[in-house]
Amino acid sequence: MVPTGLSYAVTMRVGLYYGAGNLLAARSAGRVGIGFGASLMFAFAALFWLLPDALVGLFIDRNDPAFAAIFMLAVQLVMVAACAWLFAFTFGGGAQGIWWGLALGLACAAVALTFGFEWRMKRLLGKAERARRAALSV
Repeated sequence: MVPTGLSYAVTMRVGLYYGAGNLLAARSAGRVGIGFGASLMFAFAALFWLLPDALVGLFIDRNDPAFAAIFMLAVQLVMVAACAWLFAFTFGGGAQGIWWGLALGLACAAVALTFGFEWRMKRLLGKAERARRAALSV
């Protein structure tokens, strides 16, 4: 939920600058948001990787023998925390393969959205610059 909230805040910031016609500030706000979001997700990933027992222990009693198998599976899934069907069934990865697939999909989406943002801003800034030059030459 933290990344979702951050995305809403960044979207508002970019939208405000875009609406005001300040494309450079919109691009800067977007870049700061992307950088902060990536840093935040890296921190969460490190937390999941380094402290999976503690995280799972918040939800499942690790000392209760009835939950031993569930606890171990949950720790493995949290460590992966993220090509779903392909990794799970084709490569025999099972539940962990699903999470690896999720992680790969999220990484691809993040890269594609970042490139899309940069491409769109470059296009908008070029259009604004051409309009500015046309206005000066009149």
